Amino acid sequence: MRRGLVWILFALALVLGLLVACAPQEAGESDPEATPARTVEVTREVTVERTVPVASEGSELEAEPGPSILPGLASAGEADISRTVGETATLDDGNSVTVLDVRSRLAARETVYETREGFEFFVIEAEVCVSGVASEPAYFTPREFSVRVSQTARRMASIPTKLPALRGSRVSPGDCDRGFITFQLREGEEPEAVMFENASSVEWVLEQD
Repeated sequence: MRRGLVWILFALALVLGLLVACAPQEAGESDPEATPARTVEVTREVTVERTVPVASEGSELEAEPGPSILPGLASAGEADISRTVGETATLDDGNSVTVLDVRSRLAARETVYETREGFEFFVIEAEVCVSGVASEPAYFTPREFSVRVSQTARRMASIPTKLPALRGSRVSPGDCDRGFITFQLREGEEPEAVMFENASSVEWVLEQD
């Protein structure tokens, strides 16, 4: 009788265990293996810093005269060769440069652009030539020319305003290139010399009025 009662209790315990195991899980509980993965999108804000030139107090930024910024002053330096307008200078590499003529206070009908207020055009006519015995072409640019306005300062070439302009060009051996180069000088500035710097440093001294 006792043995039969033990077996009955054992059977009931087994049934209760199976019922508990098969019962649905309470709300808030989940099986980590059965839960689908979630994608989390992370957005990062990037700040780009830009530096903008700002005029200091009591001054203003220099504006552009037409399509190009007005060239400023540069140090003058000393020339290796000194010539007068119309004379040819032979450079150390055998090529040659000639300042044929200089002109100032051009009439409006002679220029492509107008000069900015407080300045005036100064134009030179120059010719660059490459030696006939040179082994390769040479490259010349208006930026190699400048106008000395004092013993310590000179003005660089500006935008071309008188045509035909002498532009950056590749000159073959035995050939020459010729044209005008424009400078903008402040009113009252007296040009002292035209300067050229390449294989040699040359100056063409200008006669003062």
